[in-house]
Amino acid sequence: EEFKAFYPTSDCLWIVKPHASSQGKGIHLLKDISELPTNTRNVVSQYVHNPLLIQGLKFDLRIYVLVTSFDPLRCYVYREGLTRFASKPYSTAREHLGDRYRHLTNYSINKKADNFMENQRLHEDNYGHKWSLSALNRHLRHVGTDVDLMWNRINDLIVKTLLSVEPLIARRTRENLVHGNCFELYGFDVLVDEDLKPWLLEVNLSPSLTADSPLDLQVKSSLVSDTFNLVGFRNVDRQTATTSRLRSRLLFLQREANENGEEAAKAFPTSLSELGEADLKMMAVALDEMDRAVNFIRLYPTRQALKAYEPIAQQRGPHEAYRAQLLASLMYGPLLGKPSRPAAAEQASS
Repeated sequence: EEFKAFYPTSDCLWIVKPHASSQGKGIHLLKDISELPTNTRNVVSQYVHNPLLIQGLKFDLRIYVLVTSFDPLRCYVYREGLTRFASKPYSTAREHLGDRYRHLTNYSINKKADNFMENQRLHEDNYGHKWSLSALNRHLRHVGTDVDLMWNRINDLIVKTLLSVEPLIARRTRENLVHGNCFELYGFDVLVDEDLKPWLLEVNLSPSLTADSPLDLQVKSSLVSDTFNLVGFRNVDRQTATTSRLRSRLLFLQREANENGEEAAKAFPTSLSELGEADLKMMAVALDEMDRAVNFIRLYPTRQALKAYEPIAQQRGPHEAYRAQLLASLMYGPLLGKPSRPAAAEQASS
């Protein structure tokens, strides 16, 4: 009712998506308030009216994000993904607002268009209505777009999205006593506007791994292989055998820090005796993941990410901030300022 009252005063377009639907079913632009379904649950969002276009076509990005832990958060973004195009030139003319082939980028919708071109040329990943992310980056650089800025903003969007749900998922994980051998592979659908601002369309919990083209097969088969390789299914009992490796790594960092000055030397624990078994296991797993990342890029925790999202981490409580700083110190060298171990009572309540 509030939206119905507000709608006549707005001068922007709105897009409606049914709750818990998929493959673009039921999505439409709202041309009149009478078209808004009232007997079902829907998500109504302001329409991004100025999308970045390529050859006049709207497109979105399917970005694959792997989360190996929410307690604490460890997440990676895959280097490759898919660029999915609408099949008709973008237009907001009123007579075109009902044309889904102009406004929706869902593959399941556009593959039904008469002019849809499926990419069957594996060696040409910039052909047809579906490209690789690598092809997109090459094209945007060629036309003078600041690709690095765009991806920095996209990665920021991904990390903030995951941090927003981290407390809930971490709590549920602890309640169900889930430890190790768990991961989630998400499909982030992102739209970029002409100002290179990314907009999160949705996060898919079970992104499609169906391969309808050679390009799909190449991207998705590599994704699955690299995901299993990074996750590296472990025997929990073997995690304790990594203590010697951790000790060697910490001693190396300690020597390096001593050479860089007293403040750097205080930036992480000097003895494994300061760490509990849970922290040791967490750090061992993180080190192993880093060795196996290959085509994944770690987004969090990193030195830069900890600094950028410190206000968010501090709100989570001292224990989470401490564990994130431990990981970053171990993997990327001493951080400025020593991680402060929370009191036992604070850990118990976290």
